[in-house]
Amino acid sequence: MRKKLILHSHPVMRSHIESGNHKLSNVLRNIFEGMGFGVHIAKQDKLSIWKAKYDGHYHIFHLGGADGTRTLNMRKAYFDPFWTIEKPHTRHWGRVAHKAFIPGTVGPGLALPFFKRMQERHIGNDGRTAEMTDYVLVPMQGKLCKQRAWQYADLATMVKTIREQDPDRQIILKPHPRESYNTEECDVVRQLSAIPNVQIVEAPIQSLLANCAYVVTQNSAVAFEGILFRKPAILFARSDFHHIFPVVKSPKDAFGAFNQVHLRPFNFEKYLYWYLQMNCANVSRPTAPSKVLEMLYEGGWTLPAQSAAAV
Repeated sequence: MRKKLILHSHPVMRSHIESGNHKLSNVLRNIFEGMGFGVHIAKQDKLSIWKAKYDGHYHIFHLGGADGTRTLNMRKAYFDPFWTIEKPHTRHWGRVAHKAFIPGTVGPGLALPFFKRMQERHIGNDGRTAEMTDYVLVPMQGKLCKQRAWQYADLATMVKTIREQDPDRQIILKPHPRESYNTEECDVVRQLSAIPNVQIVEAPIQSLLANCAYVVTQNSAVAFEGILFRKPAILFARSDFHHIFPVVKSPKDAFGAFNQVHLRPFNFEKYLYWYLQMNCANVSRPTAPSKVLEMLYEGGWTLPAQSAAAV
């Protein structure tokens, strides 16, 4: 039986893959066809996730919950044109999360120009003014009333900790734009907003980042976006970008974490280069195939020898 690579995604992304307008999928197609595989595009649902565990083919899902030795997940690495491929269920403790960030491995001559290009591309001159400045930004995530296995605190506990450690600073809660909160969650938000120095704000996230003192979150992508604004963050959950930020795993960590966020120098430029250029695939570059192969091997796939034409 001829081996297949099957790319799974939801309808909008699947149409881009089918039309050849999804660069990572194009890279994967060239790699696998060069090794003699058939490459197929399929929907992503519970049945396809179940079948992928048993059919003997290779499967890559978009942000999927697939299981099995021949299934991996692909996702955008926070900023275009960077993508990463991980084992299922491992974003928070997976391939990049377990690597060590060593600033000395990144040359400043590479990091600073890259950082400036990313700023120009993604935020432009977005140092917008706002009515408020110097506040703590708390980007809200999902399931506000639960503390999931990879989280060290829920929203209410984070707000309580901020008020204990930084009592004079305003706290801005920013609802997640794609979350619908239930009645219990809305009650929690109302209770928090009744606290004198806590406010719910629906302003654009880049404006809020530009004017905040720092970010406090479980592991929201907003904290990673804040790197472009050179904003420090405190994390209350497992994360794949924990390397330069203090993490509060228990109440005893809080004092040190908040002290660090005020005093510690953060190597934003080198970290952004290390995370994106050294550990993700820039799918707009000729080096993308070799980086994709590296991620596949790190994901546990043992693939046949590849033809030179594929890279």
